[in-house]
Amino acid sequence: TGTVNRQELVTAERYEWVEVVCDTTPAGRASVADVQRALAQRGLYRGAIDGIVGPQTREAVRRFQASQRLPGDGQITQQTVQALGLR
Repeated sequence: TGTVNRQELVTAERYEWVEVVCDTTPAGRASVADVQRALAQRGLYRGAIDGIVGPQTREAVRRFQASQRLPGDGQITQQTVQALGLR
């Protein structure tokens, strides 16, 4: 899978680097589509399974993260992918 690290604001005073799925590579787009399918199976995502991280995907990921008590803001992190049972 294609992954990249990006800096996210954790608190007003602290940033943290987290690994997220890169949706600009073929492997990353396939991974995003897998996440979309897994979220759709759980009734959290109703958009197109297109491998593109858009507003509907981010909102579904955010809801899943909250339901699993995972940290996150709708970004597809490796922790989220694992919690979905995809890796």
